[in-house]
Amino acid sequence: MSDITPEILDSRYVPTPQKKYHCVPAAIQMIMRKNGLVAPSQDEIGFNLGVIIPPDAAEQFDPVRVGVEPDGCYGTHLEKPEFDFNAVANRLGWGLAMKHVPANEFESPADLAEYLSDAEEADDDVAICFDFLAMYENGKGGHVNLFDRVTPDGIRVIEPIQVAGHENNLWRIHDTGALLKAMEVHVDYLGGVWEFELTQNEVAPNIQGHGQPNSP
Repeated sequence: MSDITPEILDSRYVPTPQKKYHCVPAAIQMIMRKNGLVAPSQDEIGFNLGVIIPPDAAEQFDPVRVGVEPDGCYGTHLEKPEFDFNAVANRLGWGLAMKHVPANEFESPADLAEYLSDAEEADDDVAICFDFLAMYENGKGGHVNLFDRVTPDGIRVIEPIQVAGHENNLWRIHDTGALLKAMEVHVDYLGGVWEFELTQNEVAPNIQGHGQPNSP
């Protein structure tokens, strides 16, 4: 993986840094804003998707669910029925539906790159779920980046968190082979790609316009 400068004029998204434990909510915010939907706060998205916050950080979030670290990761737990994305999004009127494509459905890095190229051409919204340690050699648990574009150097994503040992640039390029391996490590916890599409069950239009932030 290589860091790249943040002046990315052809990006499909307005990048949004994540709050701690909230990579999935940050990705969902960016997708909603791109499509002209009203994006809830990361706290609200995370709370409804099962984020548990350690007691010493609880005051930084509202709403908040405080507890002991579950399954080695404080982040969202969409693999659990009570936090199923489609059920939650439908109930709250987020205007999105999600389909999980497991990492082991991609036969090779070239297969993954072809899939993402097709998604880019169609301007589809795709998040990539992988194992943090397998990709960055530090940290633990699952992590999500928002796919932006396929480049000659690899897969360009929006990385919403500052990673130790790397510049704090929101856009990064992942080696396709390394990315696929990190996805495979996390396959039992929704590792792979997450396809998002618009539904008819959505909140009021975003009056601030396409791609513009309208919440923290």
